[in-house]
Amino acid sequence: MDSSKRDCWAYGGGTRTVAKRDLVFRPAAYGIVQNAADEVLILTVAKSGKFVFPGGGIDKGELAHQAVVREIQEESGIEVKVDKLYHVIENFFSFHKYKKPLQAISLCFTCTPTSQENIVPTLQEDNTCVDPRWAALDSLDETAFTELHAEMLRAYKACLRGQPPDVPGLVAPRPEQF
Repeated sequence: MDSSKRDCWAYGGGTRTVAKRDLVFRPAAYGIVQNAADEVLILTVAKSGKFVFPGGGIDKGELAHQAVVREIQEESGIEVKVDKLYHVIENFFSFHKYKKPLQAISLCFTCTPTSQENIVPTLQEDNTCVDPRWAALDSLDETAFTELHAEMLRAYKACLRGQPPDVPGLVAPRPEQF
């Protein structure tokens, strides 16, 4: 591939090649919310039918842990406590909501619900993610998730097994912290 180009996965599925100069930097925060029944909160991408965990872009002036709390509440109605940063993912993607392709640094947190665990579906402005619901952690198939969120799920399960993900420069949590 031309060194001035970069492949990006498309939010609705597939990939596309873009010019590196067109990439926009986007910090993001996502949360795996696990309840006492060993279920995790998931949503469905309306366009592709793939699963995702709640989260999204960090607003200017907002801290990452504040962003993940806000995003989870907006997407599901559930209030959470942020427990730990467990993974960092770098990726490139395009999304119809944005005019340019994105270079994302995604901070992945573990979270615990603090409000009633009844999900209140909220209508997102762009209707990209729908149907928030609890799903048994041991029943989740990573192939049913978008690329980013499949990586989040693999890393989370690895941490639960005492095998923190290997990310250059990241000091991963110790198994006893999970």
